[in-house]
Amino acid sequence: MAYTTVRNTAMTFFLMLPLTACTTQGTPAMIQDLDAETSMLLFSDEDNISEEKPYYRALLKKSNNCSNDDIDIKIVSSGKKDMVDYLDVTGYPSLYVMEGQELKDKYEGSTESSEIETFINQYINCDTSNE
Repeated sequence: MAYTTVRNTAMTFFLMLPLTACTTQGTPAMIQDLDAETSMLLFSDEDNISEEKPYYRALLKKSNNCSNDDIDIKIVSSGKKDMVDYLDVTGYPSLYVMEGQELKDKYEGSTESSEIETFINQYINCDTSNE
């Protein structure tokens, strides 16, 4: 009888193990690695790089005026399905603002560098004397 109890307990444990693994794997590793600071995630589609130039220009301009501690920029490929699905990305290019692991805002509007810069400036504050 003790053998049956041990076997049933072991079976229950192994049946539940995959369920616990699913809950920890729900959040992509890139999201889990974000700290409490503000991060910019640029979702990029390799087939439309020319449309992304204004985003790169705006992010580069802001990055040049900030220290490494002030701005965290990550480029995320459209092929990174875990990220695309997790944040429900529907268009490219698009810029997502994260505070820690929480989505704060997203930009999918005009491709004018000045409008993208205005959006970025709402969330990233640093020395702007060179802007």
